[in-house]
Amino acid sequence: MPLALALLLAGCASTPAPKEAAAWQALAGRYPRGAGFRLQQRVTLTVLGREYPMLASLAVASNGRWRMQASSEMGGLLFDLLGDTATACVLRAPQGMGEKPLLQGLAQDLRALYLGGPRDCQALALQGPAGFSLENRCWHYRLEAHDLKIRPGTPPVSAFVIPTPALAP
Repeated sequence: MPLALALLLAGCASTPAPKEAAAWQALAGRYPRGAGFRLQQRVTLTVLGREYPMLASLAVASNGRWRMQASSEMGGLLFDLLGDTATACVLRAPQGMGEKPLLQGLAQDLRALYLGGPRDCQALALQGPAGFSLENRCWHYRLEAHDLKIRPGTPPVSAFVIPTPALAP
């Protein structure tokens, strides 16, 4: 059993192949890191063979603070994640999901994709000039994204404010 666990962990910590390293480098040039930007994407998250299509909005500040909100195609908010270069918190998740490892893995993947963070367990492939797919081998999900609109520049401060629930009278 310890040998199997060691092999599994070694597979997650492997160095990316040259083709994959080139994909990460190309992706880094796609988004204006260090300057801040706002991004809208069409995303499909595939978990255990089920596909979840959604629209995602991402705001990234020049200091590395970020916020991602994803809505169903019908408009209901599914995910709301807030983080920086080192941490992330789940502000909203589908009922019953909470801060399970899948969301923490997703937050880590967002840091890697848009801030150049760690890439353990992640396999990246570019899909044309505005799309990519990311497979997280540790958490067993696939994220496919296609950029719809990108706006360089610092997002408004309001993008990073956590809403407080309204108090009942």
